[in-house]
Amino acid sequence: MSATPVAYDDLDLHWSVYLDERDVHPLRTPPRTRPARSVIDVASWEHRDKRAREIVLSAAQKRVVAPRTLREAVARRGMCRHRALIVESYLDAAGGIQSLPERSFDEIRREVGLPPPERQAVVRRPDGRYYLDVWWAAFNLAVEVHGIPHMQVEQWDGDLLRLNEVVIDGRRTLVFSSYAIRRQRPVVVDQLRRSTS
Repeated sequence: MSATPVAYDDLDLHWSVYLDERDVHPLRTPPRTRPARSVIDVASWEHRDKRAREIVLSAAQKRVVAPRTLREAVARRGMCRHRALIVESYLDAAGGIQSLPERSFDEIRREVGLPPPERQAVVRRPDGRYYLDVWWAAFNLAVEVHGIPHMQVEQWDGDLLRLNEVVIDGRRTLVFSSYAIRRQRPVVVDQLRRSTS
C-alpha cells in the first residue's frame, strides 16, 4: 500500500532515495540531515545558478560547513542539479585563486590576443612586497582574480588597501571574481579587450 504525499500550497517537498548515518544526524529528533548534506540539497533544488552558488559560498563563509565536508557530501549525493557549480563553489571557498584553473584565464587571454603575462609578479613597496596575479608591463595592466576567501573582512580590507597602493603607483588594475572568469566570460573578454586596445 502506498501513501500519497500531503500537498501544501506554500511548501515544496523534496526527498532522497539514499541517506546514511554520515548524512543524517544520529541524535536529533525528528531525524534531519547534517549541515553539509542540507547545503548540497538546497543548492541543488535551486533553479538559478547564481542562487545555488550563493548558498554554498555563504554556508562556507559563515563556517556552517567546511569545504571538505561539502566535498564528501556531494560525492555521496551523486548526480544532482548544479553539481559542477556546487563543486566549483566549494573549491573557491577552500582555495580562492588557487582553485581557479589557470587554463580558464589563459583561454580568455588567448581569445583577446594577449601575450603570456608575468604571473605572481612582485611589486616592491617601502612597506613590503605585493604579488600581482597577472601583470603585463607592455600594457601597464595588472589583473587580480578573487575567490571567496577575499570576501572575509580582514582579507578584504587588506586586499583593497594593497590594490590601492598598486593603482597609486600608476598601474592600471582589473579585478575579477573566479566566478566571472568561469561563468561571465563575455564580460571578462570585453573588459580585458577594452583595457588593452
